[in-house]
This record gives sequence, C-alpha cells and structure tokens, in this order.
Amino acid sequence: MDIASLGAGLANQQNNAALAGAAKTAEVAIPRSQATDQIVKVPPVEKKDATRTSEDRRFGAVMDAAKQIANSFAVSDTKFTIFKDGSGQYITRFTSLRDGSVRYFPEPDIIRFTESKAAQREAFYEASA
Repeated sequence: MDIASLGAGLANQQNNAALAGAAKTAEVAIPRSQATDQIVKVPPVEKKDATRTSEDRRFGAVMDAAKQIANSFAVSDTKFTIFKDGSGQYITRFTSLRDGSVRYFPEPDIIRFTESKAAQREAFYEASA
C-alpha cells in the first residue's frame, strides 16, 4: 500500500468527520419565549480614533471657537478661514460680508476669548437662577 494514498485517505476521513460534527452543532433551536418579532435598534458605536493626534485636537478646538464667534448672531454676516503660519500656529481670519473688513485672531487669543465667553455665560445662568 502506498503511504501517500494512506495519508490522504486518513485526512479525508478526518475532514468529513469534522464537517459532520460542525453541521450538527450549528443547528440551534431558539425557544419561542426568547424570540422577538420586533426590530431592535442598536445605537451606533462611536469608535475613538487612536490615530487622532494632538494637532487634530488643536485644529478642532480652533474650528469650534471660530464657529462660536461666527455664529454668535442668528444671521451671520462673517465667514472665517483657518490657516497655519510658519511657526505652526493656527490663525483664523474673519471676513465681514457687509463691508469686507478682515480681522485676524491667533490660536491662543481665539481659544482664550471663547473660554472667557463660556465663563461669562455660566456666571449669568447662575445669577439668574
């Protein structure tokens, strides 16, 4: 008898046995008391991006601050652009849509401005309560 054919026959028998066993365990009956006909909505999972750098967080903070300033009124008449200067600092340029005037805010100033406005709002709410 050939050793190669003997080994192939043995491997074939093991695969068939494994597949037959898997088919038997895959069939699971769920009792009717546990089954539901309603669709269950699962809230989306928010994945935290491990690759998000401190640079992205800085840019996000500047973007949020610029949006707060630009949208301080119901009808906004300003647009803003964020760019990075040679030293690596974010600069926000606000342009008035009425007269075309331009204002520049460096990153520390715009963050400090929005933090002070948030503190003023909190003090106002505490005083009015």
